[in-house]
Amino acid sequence: MTRQEIVLAASLWLLIVILVTDARSVQKSQLQRNVATPICPTPTAPPNGVVSCEYSDPLQIQIFCTITCKAGYMFRGTDAMDFVFPCDVSTGFYDTVTSPDCIPVPRSTLVPPLG
Repeated sequence: MTRQEIVLAASLWLLIVILVTDARSVQKSQLQRNVATPICPTPTAPPNGVVSCEYSDPLQIQIFCTITCKAGYMFRGTDAMDFVFPCDVSTGFYDTVTSPDCIPVPRSTLVPPLG
């Protein structure tokens, strides 16, 4: 199944959920927006950061994106090595996609290579 087919299937699934939940209160413009909006688009990495996204289940429905810093960089103000963001399939967006900036690792914490 291609990514476009997955996005289309997820969009249609979201449309059905909205219709079943409360068909009388959904307006036509909202339905059109939900169908046209891709499900959880790939977030933007901070400068000197990398984003990788993957499916966590065999049906390729649940999407998780991970933001990490490139080699020689670390997140500002935290010891975390990465930040993971699950996709909220009910809204088509991530709950939150914020991570600290990736800053150069201070020289005092760099470990010299072995050998």
